[in-house]
Amino acid sequence: MSDFVVTVLPWVISVFGGVCFWMCAKHPLGWLVAVVQQCLYIPLVFLTGEVGFLAHTLIYSAVFMRNYSVELKEHKVPEHEKVRCIQCRKPIKKKVAA
Repeated sequence: MSDFVVTVLPWVISVFGGVCFWMCAKHPLGWLVAVVQQCLYIPLVFLTGEVGFLAHTLIYSAVFMRNYSVELKEHKVPEHEKVRCIQCRKPIKKKVAA
């Protein structure tokens, strides 16, 4: 059973990660979902003994939480107060770490 999980879990985590980044482009809540995705590495660490993934999970989760707070602040700004592109008039988003 654990061989199957060790084989399948990285694929599930990778696909879920792609979905998370797609969500991040649509709404700030995507960053919180990405933190949940990072937590999926924890069982993988215990099954494989690859402790380096714990550091990976903590670092990426911290970056994702920071991005969530930045995006949430920007998301709450009223539409008429957002900084816009001079040519196309689309709102300009702040850069977030990824």
